[in-house]
Amino acid sequence: EISSIFLISNIFFTIYNDNYIFLLTEIPMILTSILYHHNLVSNMRITDIVVVQHAFWHHMYIAYYHSNFVICLYILCPILYTISQIFHYKNEIYISEVFHACIHYTLSLATLFLNLILYDFYN
Repeated sequence: EISSIFLISNIFFTIYNDNYIFLLTEIPMILTSILYHHNLVSNMRITDIVVVQHAFWHHMYIAYYHSNFVICLYILCPILYTISQIFHYKNEIYISEVFHACIHYTLSLATLFLNLILYDFYN
């Protein structure tokens, strides 16, 4: 749950680096993730997945033109998600949640690097 709140830092870093195009998908992604992971709204899972996928591919598209390293970080996220789901299936919920939190941290790290790369590219 804490990792979903940590995603908020992406918004501030994105604004600081003047990469406002990311806000189109970052803000809805962070809102749905917080609403889902903190059980603030019922039946949020599908909405969260759709919004997160949209943000993922939006960021991946931009990263494709600027950084192979960032692409590798973004590709790591579906791998972590798969591992998380395997542990969830085996009813090892704590380990599953740890891997899911790693997804949030990896996404934040990738977004941080992409923001820095774009800032250097355009300035």
